Amino acid sequence: MANLKFFPLAQGAAGTTEIAAAVPGNKHKVLGITLSLANDGTWRLTGASNLTGNIKQDGQLQPVVIGPSIVPFQETGVGAALSIVTTQAAQGVVQYITEP
Repeated sequence: MANLKFFPLAQGAAGTTEIAAAVPGNKHKVLGITLSLANDGTWRLTGASNLTGNIKQDGQLQPVVIGPSIVPFQETGVGAALSIVTTQAAQGVVQYITEP
């Protein structure tokens, strides 16, 4: 089994942050997320294309917790990077593995 990785998310402003660079022949599988936004906004996970739609979240640093789980919440296609796109400054952690 692949090693569990933790990406500390500390966005100072809205935008796109790469969580994991593309790895030829492998997928990134998200097993858990803890995320808070500075104000009301949305976030989504992306790979080669959108992995989720925009997920609305109340802000004021109220965290959302998904997982952790042994079943991936979402996964990229083979050879794609994993990123998060937010409409507000965001803090949290993303738990993922990288494997074929």
